[in-house]
Amino acid sequence: MSRNKARTALAAALLVGGAAVAPAQVGSGWTQYSPSSTLQNDDPNGCSYTNSGGIETFRMFNPVCNRIERRVNNNYTTGQRQFQGEVRVSSPTNDEAVHQVFGRDNADDGSAPAMHIRAYSASGGQLTRSGWAGSKTLVSGVYGTWVRVNTVHNTVANTIDSYINGSLKDAGYPGGGNVNHYTKYGAYGTLRTSSAKVEWRNVRHFRK
Repeated sequence: MSRNKARTALAAALLVGGAAVAPAQVGSGWTQYSPSSTLQNDDPNGCSYTNSGGIETFRMFNPVCNRIERRVNNNYTTGQRQFQGEVRVSSPTNDEAVHQVFGRDNADDGSAPAMHIRAYSASGGQLTRSGWAGSKTLVSGVYGTWVRVNTVHNTVANTIDSYINGSLKDAGYPGGGNVNHYTKYGAYGTLRTSSAKVEWRNVRHFRK
């Protein structure tokens, strides 16, 4: 291979690698923004959080721990919002929410989640869209693998669409109605196994 061809191949490989790490959001017309967030930890003795090399790691160790997640301060009632990030779930994590779109008008005070994506241990690890209106498996075989998740919340149409690795897996799920909404990601739910580990990287937020 000539030196110029080798350089071209290397450049292409670097471009492909970069795109895999930080792909663009789903759709067009979005503006990226950077809302603040708050770490919610129900039990510092049973949950832990680290952020190293751009990877946020959420761990649960005992049944006392119920929540170790980020509450994004992106409160909104109108327009559209898109969450994007890459998640890696490790065994034996089971039946834990890894991402939530909060705010539901048929809850007593509107503060319940409209939709959450949960990780299950079945089939080598599954990500499932779950919520008050039912559940649907989005992808299987995810244990130990980075998976890109995008959720698009349209408050006008009152829908939430879920994408896995850029592919639409669930469309038109009820969006929670006309209440305050915000986003969470991490690990949430009473620990049902000996431990749970959820990692997130390249988390981004968009609006229009």
